[in-house]
Amino acid sequence: MKKIMSQLYSSLSQGSPFNADTTVNDEKYKINGTVTLFLSVSDNKDRAYVARGKGTTVPGAIHNAIKEFWDRKPESLTPQNTKLDIVTKILPWNKNGEASFSPEKTIPAFNWGVDGLAFDPDLEKDAFTPQEVVAYDLIEDKKLNKKYIDAALDYKLTPYNSSNIQELYKFRTTTWYIDGKNMFKLHRGHRVFDDLKKQDVWNAIQLTKENYFKNVVDDQGKFIYSYFPSHDTMEKKYNLLRHAGTIFSMLQTYELMPDDTLMNHIKKALEYLQGKSSFDKNNKGLRVLVERDTVKLGANALAIIVMTKYTEVTGDRKYMSVMQELADWIKEVQKEDGSFSVHKQKHSTGHVSDFISGFYPGQTILALCKLYSLDGNSKWLDTAERAGEYLITVKNKDSTKSTVHRDHWLLYGLNALYRVREKDMYLNHMFLVSESIMDIQYSEEYSKKEWIGGISGAKKIPKSVPTACLTEGLSQVYELATEYGYEKEAEKLRRSIILGTRFLLQMQLRKESAMHYKRKSLCFGAFHNSFKDINLRNDFTQHNISACIACYQLLD
Repeated sequence: MKKIMSQLYSSLSQGSPFNADTTVNDEKYKINGTVTLFLSVSDNKDRAYVARGKGTTVPGAIHNAIKEFWDRKPESLTPQNTKLDIVTKILPWNKNGEASFSPEKTIPAFNWGVDGLAFDPDLEKDAFTPQEVVAYDLIEDKKLNKKYIDAALDYKLTPYNSSNIQELYKFRTTTWYIDGKNMFKLHRGHRVFDDLKKQDVWNAIQLTKENYFKNVVDDQGKFIYSYFPSHDTMEKKYNLLRHAGTIFSMLQTYELMPDDTLMNHIKKALEYLQGKSSFDKNNKGLRVLVERDTVKLGANALAIIVMTKYTEVTGDRKYMSVMQELADWIKEVQKEDGSFSVHKQKHSTGHVSDFISGFYPGQTILALCKLYSLDGNSKWLDTAERAGEYLITVKNKDSTKSTVHRDHWLLYGLNALYRVREKDMYLNHMFLVSESIMDIQYSEEYSKKEWIGGISGAKKIPKSVPTACLTEGLSQVYELATEYGYEKEAEKLRRSIILGTRFLLQMQLRKESAMHYKRKSLCFGAFHNSFKDINLRNDFTQHNISACIACYQLLD
């Protein structure tokens, strides 16, 4: 197939005849004596256009699809990359073999991203490849989404015989992709990384830097919080903690790949963040971050983390007083035992919520250690140390690998704290948490190849954000293990981090996985959380990129 794909690409990119001078096992792809395939062609600007080809051989079907493409393609479309879906199986939508269908029926047994949709057994009428079904959201809440079918038909080059839906079929394909530089087989529309090279990780980070990170910040410095590429729509809600966290990953990216345009976006986002700070009405002179009349311990901490990172990377100390005022508030709300009296508070009234976050204290430890590294004030370390000892000796007292809180932010914090106040309890707790994380990672022996490297408890389908967060945490333990001579532990951590990053790269939208989406600038480089949901939220990409950078540094 690789030779055929190369010939296919040459034909599309150069306008030359398609001459397949190689043999293919045509019988493997024949259904009732016919090979049916779909050719998706993109210019990396708009959604891909799709042509269908049929024939008695694979080369013959490709030839017919190419002819349809040249006969009917828009004049402005210049082929940049292409995807070939060869149909391998056609089944009635119902597991009982029922094909008759009305739009009111539910479709329970549908494999999202793997099954295509057709409305006749020979795929002569409207038919949509698995990735078209995903990209146009043709099945929603287990029902056929008729209102989006017309939008998908606008990008079909083959004239279809549309009619009222009376039958429904699903079909499977084998899928190949080529863009002139890369060629590979796809699963669920994305690459599966059998091996991970340093260049793979660099390319992933660079793709995000050049696309998503440079298009997700508006003129006010706000992020596009959540983008739904299927409908090219954006969610209006916002979250200031995720705003700060995304800046953190952008700064990590800038540190690895300096870029003036990226830094301009970082500065805008930082100014927006600082603009959300105010003095606490209940603690005069102490600064808090306020969002929708709400103060959060984690918001103060993440703001300090981001501002210290900016200071480290640029040498610009403009935020020093702001960070110190934010830290003074954190110190003020810490109780004698090291815990914090406020996790969430109403700014206007001072009312303290019952809400307790498992991650805010770890963020706080990291923030105070980072601030100490800039101003040398030991009161920040004292506060961080009390918080760390509370988490280890009280909250996680007598914890085991199966019960300990898998807190990646605490691992960040303890890494920073151990370097200035070297206590065995910090290192021991980090090793306990890391063992707990690695125990729930899908190993290379796991039967579902797509899940390998994912980190998920209770044998659930792994997702990118939990895997990324925990991979970030493992990277913090790895740093200490390598620097302090724990070679055996470091090697085990190294393998786990690489395996986790292999899993994550499946979730990044690239040219091959974003072919059927409209706004490429917000898709390329972004990460989604689930195999079955292409919602692009800013913190999804934040954590995935932070994990990728940690892996790259390990490989480097």
